[in-house]
Amino acid sequence: MERLLLAFVLIGTTLACSPVPEPKVKGKGHDIVYVTLVTNQTYNPAGISTFMSDFSETKIQQYSASVGNFSDLNCTNMDGYFTWTFKLTDANCSIVEAWVKQIVASSSFYKNGYATCGGDTAYVTLVINEMYNIYDNISATSWILGVFNESKVSIEVPL
Repeated sequence: MERLLLAFVLIGTTLACSPVPEPKVKGKGHDIVYVTLVTNQTYNPAGISTFMSDFSETKIQQYSASVGNFSDLNCTNMDGYFTWTFKLTDANCSIVEAWVKQIVASSSFYKNGYATCGGDTAYVTLVINEMYNIYDNISATSWILGVFNESKVSIEVPL
């Protein structure tokens, strides 16, 4: 019975430390993608450092170089399970989404995975029907900023 228990422990450890598959499709883009991988490991704050050190054995950071620039690795608790989160910049969202699905399907070690795309900056040119007066630049800037006072828009006006 002890041998059987040892075998299960070794198999569980092997699954946890097995490399994930490389992305089937490779390529980068201009997206920022936030990745969440929920494991089947019960969350225990005392095990965070061990769990974080196991990440290198998954090869995720190494393989991610073909789909984006890896950063911001973190470990968190999601619904009682250890979860890895990280960010990929200069990525193609659809390629990363497909890879996350591929990772989750590759092993029972992963309960779920998410790729959330966003965080891009949009540059907008605002055209207004007002005469521009070089001597009144500051008051014009104040007026424009007042229009967007309650929005999440930031405006840069060269002086």
